[in-house]
Order: sequence, then structure tokens, then C-alpha cells
Amino acid sequence: MNRPAKNCPLRVLIVGAGIGGLTAAINLVVRNIPVRVIERSASSEGIGAGLQLQPNATRVLHAMGLAERLAAVSMEPSENLLTAAYSGRVLARLPQARTRIGLPHYQLHRADLQHILLESAHEHGVQILPGQRAVGHTQDSAGVTLQTQDGGEYRAEVLIGADGARSAVRTWLFGAGEPADQPVLVGLAYRGLVDAEKVEGKIIPGAVIGPRRHFVSYPLRGGSLINFVAQEEIGGLSAEENKKEKNELQASAAELAALRARFAGWSPQVEAILRAADTCLRWPLYRHRPLPAWSVGRVGLLGDACHPSLPNLASGAGMAIEDGYIIAASLEKYAANPTHGLREFYRLRSNRCARIQTGAAWMATLFHLHPPLQRYLVHGMLAVASRIAPGLVAHGFTWTHHYDATKIV
Repeated sequence: MNRPAKNCPLRVLIVGAGIGGLTAAINLVVRNIPVRVIERSASSEGIGAGLQLQPNATRVLHAMGLAERLAAVSMEPSENLLTAAYSGRVLARLPQARTRIGLPHYQLHRADLQHILLESAHEHGVQILPGQRAVGHTQDSAGVTLQTQDGGEYRAEVLIGADGARSAVRTWLFGAGEPADQPVLVGLAYRGLVDAEKVEGKIIPGAVIGPRRHFVSYPLRGGSLINFVAQEEIGGLSAEENKKEKNELQASAAELAALRARFAGWSPQVEAILRAADTCLRWPLYRHRPLPAWSVGRVGLLGDACHPSLPNLASGAGMAIEDGYIIAASLEKYAANPTHGLREFYRLRSNRCARIQTGAAWMATLFHLHPPLQRYLVHGMLAVASRIAPGLVAHGFTWTHHYDATKIV
């Protein structure tokens, strides 16, 4: 592996100690590029609920030496099922990833992945500064200066914004009027965790799909918890109502009761999980347009900061992990010209990420078919195709898995 030349020092600042930011930091440090991570939360330990790591993501994490730690906190389903809401008909079976690719498809708690990455970052000497909210930056021909809320200033040759879908760094670069800051609200997701002992029956991982909504569930932490996401289409909100949906909120007891009513009559598994749920978070879902660039000069973006996607391909964490590996390799390759490294990162990643953004939106259309006749015909064709050509159908849902970020640069 080529190292940055000693007469061309390269230091990197990263805003955001989430999955993408920590992945990038670790991969930069192992390439002898010093990193500081600025995190606005007082603690960079993870929160949240479940997530899925498909083989494209586990491939990177294995290359980072995290295979054993990852396996210890993850569950690997034998298959994921796609099921019709009211009839319970199995429309597609998506077999275990190891049988097709040789790498695991994991389901785990976001906090467990965050802890693994944070532990690895500390072991590699990544400097993480929690409780520091970034408020602005300046850049010149030699580097970037980042300002924080408490008056601190940090200097480096490159700044990376890994600060999520509501990225402050993106707004600094492109302004609040750009397409990325004017997303379209298309739905709501209610996500939560329930005690598995409170749920009747065996939990089969997968998605149950029906008119204008779908429901995803799978076990976590050795089967002691059940993660669920109930997603619904939404439209016709006023500007004021749309503003209220900008952030993730705790759903009220009344909202949870209404959610149970809207999924009444679905599969027994869906009803059992919602009966056992004491609380959940309401999460607005936005469709974002692909950005025409991810960097300005020495400042770049990664993960949801530049390509947020609907969750229907379960690829958000995986894309951030891919980004973290590839941006580190790009900056190492172009250490003498980091602005070119950031542009190269965009060139290598933009088509894949735009395809996932588009594919996730299309998947919502497939999952949420409303006209009864159309739904009956499409579900029937899908079930027949799944029996006749199961590999072809599986590929239609798992094409994201085959990407190898470790070989892109």
C-alpha cells in the first residue's frame, strides 16, 4: 500500500462520529493519515434500533479486521421472506447470503456496530472530540479551518462532512436552497424494539407488503429483541405540517394505537409485534435528488450527507461503510492533491449511490401497490417467478450485495 509522502503531510478532519465517519477515520489512520473526528454529541456511543449489513458492507468490515467482533453481536438469518399482507402468501424467499456470495448478511443493533467501530477507532489512535458542534469553516490553498460552537478552531488539509442527512457541512458548501436541502416527504416510518418474550410465535425475518404500507421485522441480540419498522406512504401535507416532520419523534400512545389499527388484519406476526410494542419512534422519510458534486475544494461529504436514501434496500449503513473505505483510499492515492482525491471519490461512488437512491424509491412502489387488481397480478407473477427462477428473483432484491469496495481504488 502506498503511503503519503513525508514531504506532503495530509491531515483530515471529520465532522460526525457515526458509522461512515468512524469507518473513514479508521481507514485513514491505517494509511498513516492523521485524523480528528468532531462529534456534536457528548457521547459517540451509538443509539437507535436495528440495521442490516449486507455482504458488500461485511466485506469491508472484514477487511478492517472486525469479522470476529461483528459475528459476536449479529444474527444471520437463514433466509428473509417477502410476504403478502392479508393472504400471508410467500412471494419471494431470499436465501442466506453465504450460500450465494460467501459472506454474511447480518442483522444487528446499530449501537453494537457503533461500539465496534468506536473501539477500533480508539485502538488505532483516532482522536475523537465529543461535545463539539461544528458551526463553520474557512478554506484556502493550503488547508481548511473548522470552527466549533465553543470558539475552538481545528486545522487540517481536508475536511469531510459525515454528519447525516441534515448535514451542516453540506449546507455550508451548497447552501440551503439546493436540491439536497429540499427533499420531498414521501412517507413515515415507525421503528422500535420489543422484548421477544412478549411476542407470540416464531419471528421469521423479512418484509410483509400491502397497500400503501409495509412492515419489516427481524430478531436482534441472540433473539432477545425484535426490531420492527412499519412504513407508510404520506402525501398532501401543508407546509406547516411538513415542517413538523423534519425530525424523528417519539410516537404517542394514541399514534401507536392508530398504527395497530392500520395494520389490523395483516399477518399474525405483524399484529403480535405491534401488540407487544410499548413505544416507537416516528421517522420522516424523504426522497432526495442526487447531488451533482460532493465536494468544494478541500471539503467533501460522505454517507447520508451527500446521498441519503429511502430505507427500502436496507443499504444506508452499507453505503456509508463503502464510502468510508473508498474515500480513505482515494485520499491516500492523491495525498499530494487532496482536492483531486475528493473528486475521484465522487467519480467512483456517485453512480452506485444514485442507483441505490432510485432503486429504493422504486422498491417502495413495488411494496405499496394499492389497486387490488394490480396488486393481485404483480404478487402472483412474483410468486410464480420465485418458484421458477428463484435466483433471478433473489438477484432483483440483492443486487446491491455484490459490490466490492475494497477493489474500487
